[in-house]
Amino acid sequence: MIDESELVFGCRVSSGKSLRRCVTHKDFPAQFGTANFKRRWKYWKEKDAYISNGIFLGLRSLSNGTSEPDEYGYQFSAHESFKAALVCPGHNLNPVYVPLDAIELVPEGGE
Repeated sequence: MIDESELVFGCRVSSGKSLRRCVTHKDFPAQFGTANFKRRWKYWKEKDAYISNGIFLGLRSLSNGTSEPDEYGYQFSAHESFKAALVCPGHNLNPVYVPLDAIELVPEGGE
């Protein structure tokens, strides 16, 4: 795992994983109550993604939790938070979130 102090804006990184946001009312964790069609579990899930020479843009805090309707819309309650890196995999691609334990520095001049 890389030390956060080594990650500076604009450095080149690589990774074999990224994170994607999932929303479901099924597979609801029992410790957070029972599920129904209005109550949703929002969480970040790892997926395989090959990033060979991405640009590190910064660190972000991401949260897993529940979303429930109230009189003003939906209310999100975070149950756990963690840090992830924001990485742009290429000049024509949108930035993606990458788990910190899956990120590696690309040596200077390396591809």
